[in-house]
Amino acid sequence: MGGQRTSISDSTTDVLLESAHFTPDIVAGRARRLGLFTDAAQRFERGVDPTLPQIALERATALLLEIAGGQAGPVEVTRGASVTGDAPGWVSLRRSRLTRLLGANIPDGEVQAVLAAIAPEVESETQGWRVQRRRIASTSASRPT
Repeated sequence: MGGQRTSISDSTTDVLLESAHFTPDIVAGRARRLGLFTDAAQRFERGVDPTLPQIALERATALLLEIAGGQAGPVEVTRGASVTGDAPGWVSLRRSRLTRLLGANIPDGEVQAVLAAIAPEVESETQGWRVQRRRIASTSASRPT
């Protein structure tokens, strides 16, 4: 969101990328109280992996540099006291949910291979898989200038 003054044009030389994570309980309560039902509020109130903003920021930076050139500037990380995004955790993926979401049965070996490519550790379980979240370092370059 923004205005004409902050939009990107042919004369833009500096771009600031911002990526954030918000605690689901806080977003849901405030969005309802203020009557602000945005796409972002709906996503965050349902719960979003707190490591995704850093990954998304790094990917957006890489794409911007590849397409427009330039160089990445410094990263500024601001965290609230209760944020636990750096702590590795486990996420479960049930076979039945994957089938329901994709509308097709995917062989266990294929699912295992894809998960192993994106996660530090994957464990098979009776109902599906358990995937360890990736630990994100807070010192990577992410702001193109």
